[in-house]
Amino acid sequence: MSDDKKALSLNHLGAIYFAKQEYPQAIEAYRQAISLKADYYDAYYNLALALSRLDQDEAITVYEKLLDLNSDYAAARFQLACLLMQREQYQAALNHFHIIEQAHPSQLETLANAAVCEIKLGKSDAAISEYSKILEIKNDDHQVLFNLGVLHAERGEWQQAISYYLRANEVGPNDYATHYNLAKAYLAVENRESALLHFKEVKRLKPEASIDHRLQVNSLFDSYADHYDLHLLQGLQYQVPEQLWQAMQAYKNEKGQWDILDLGCGTGLCGALFRPMANLLVGVDIAAKMLEQAAQKNIYDGLVQADIQAFLRQGKQSFDLVLAGDVFGYIGDLQAIFHLMPSVLNENGWLAFTVEAEEQEKDYVMNLSGRFAYSRDYFQHLASQYDFQIKIAQAITLRMQDKVPVQGYLYVMHYPGTH
Repeated sequence: MSDDKKALSLNHLGAIYFAKQEYPQAIEAYRQAISLKADYYDAYYNLALALSRLDQDEAITVYEKLLDLNSDYAAARFQLACLLMQREQYQAALNHFHIIEQAHPSQLETLANAAVCEIKLGKSDAAISEYSKILEIKNDDHQVLFNLGVLHAERGEWQQAISYYLRANEVGPNDYATHYNLAKAYLAVENRESALLHFKEVKRLKPEASIDHRLQVNSLFDSYADHYDLHLLQGLQYQVPEQLWQAMQAYKNEKGQWDILDLGCGTGLCGALFRPMANLLVGVDIAAKMLEQAAQKNIYDGLVQADIQAFLRQGKQSFDLVLAGDVFGYIGDLQAIFHLMPSVLNENGWLAFTVEAEEQEKDYVMNLSGRFAYSRDYFQHLASQYDFQIKIAQAITLRMQDKVPVQGYLYVMHYPGTH
């Protein structure tokens, strides 16, 4: 066996250890892979990811080494910047985010994290500019609208603050913090009638809340959920694409280069990670602006604006792997999806996806967020009904929402059949 093949096998072994959270063993496997192939960029990246769980200093060193070897490895630069943010090295992190922005000016998670750094550095004008770029791409992002309201309020720009809070309230009418800050902003401009209206909403949403009308607007970091909790792109706290990538490492060389379908591709977070293993990469999303951003990354061979079921129903192409990161939660009943899935899968095809977890023994339920959560039994039934073999069924944390972990499941299923 050649050194390259040995290195590839060791990288796969590291991914298996990583998925099992056996990080020391994963680190050793990745180091051995690099010793056999000094320019093995993916092994460097995976090594840094594993090290970040145990030793951030060494992880940073490995990311920097990788960027010395390949300065265009955007995922490594992003992860390095995130680690620097965690260590409160905001200027250093911001420098890396700006480099990513130059190459990918519409990458939402980069813009959001850059805004956080600007805030921490006391540069509110620059933070407002970063958030405004996000709104040009996604004009109904509740968190960004809320954060802009807070930034303007802290500068005493009450009318601008009220304008952004009202837009945030249209998107999320039952958000306690939005009503609370609207009430205080209206008090600041002596509009007591409107202030009272929103204080009543505060009491409705949190009857136990103690309201002091004399309070000034909360500081940004006291009153908003983390910037990383964007709708689809969660920055530091959102690692679904990485988790799907790691889960597929054990299988990715069974077919050499794969034809991959990215359902609900959004801005291309999954696509960016899976591009190196793709012969063909096609993204499908219903949102035109998300597809515009994905197109700017130049990672997809084709992008299609369509409803997922409508696309699957056409069955014009077949693929080796179908990805669905945090997509099924917007659908509900997945019977039709699983019925149609074989029409787009090649023989010995794969399906990898994540969903929110349902723990009350129902097949699926709609949460207060409007998204659906699913039970393990439901997917066991669907897999059996439509001839899928479950290879991985793993409990994961999908993201942070209101500072609380949202629990979910990651599935990898094998489809051995023919059409």
